[in-house]
Amino acid sequence: GELLFDQHPDWSPDGSRIVFDSLRDKEFWAEQPDPIKKRGALTADLHMMTPEGVYRGNLTQSRDDESEPAWSPDGRYLAYVWRSPNASAPQLTVRDLDTGRGRKLTDPDLGVFEPSRSPDGRQIVFSAMDWRRLDTASVNVYVIDRDGGPLTQLTHYERPAGAGSPTWFDPGLTVSVAGKLSIPWGELKQ
Repeated sequence: GELLFDQHPDWSPDGSRIVFDSLRDKEFWAEQPDPIKKRGALTADLHMMTPEGVYRGNLTQSRDDESEPAWSPDGRYLAYVWRSPNASAPQLTVRDLDTGRGRKLTDPDLGVFEPSRSPDGRQIVFSAMDWRRLDTASVNVYVIDRDGGPLTQLTHYERPAGAGSPTWFDPGLTVSVAGKLSIPWGELKQ
């Protein structure tokens, strides 16, 4: 009977923890408008557990939406998607696990999703779209330094095409569903 929706798990680099987003804590739920799906959505928090399934708690404890976490290679930081119930677009945020402080890295009009850290931890690749033009904007892949700059757009698709679900393949390449080289699970872009 519990509404959990545990999603987007990511293992810590040392294998001792798993971070994920979930609707586990009802006290932090808020409804936020979803302009893409044209209906409201409940906000999620970031949660932690051990590989054995022992729950370690809610990391964010807010009415904002925190989702799609990605560990830094040193295990000290999480990159994730943050959105306030009143914010225009989901933003890329980095959270210091020692201090609990988060810092937004992207413009509030760039709707971010699916972040992935580079193997060396220096960059974050993600999908995004212009939140001011939802009816005509396409999804593109971007990369940003872990400290917030510079932001580089890797793909330049116009509607209806788009690129999404980027992840790091090796230190020099990102994988996307659109790009330069066709492979079984998508295309590579250098």
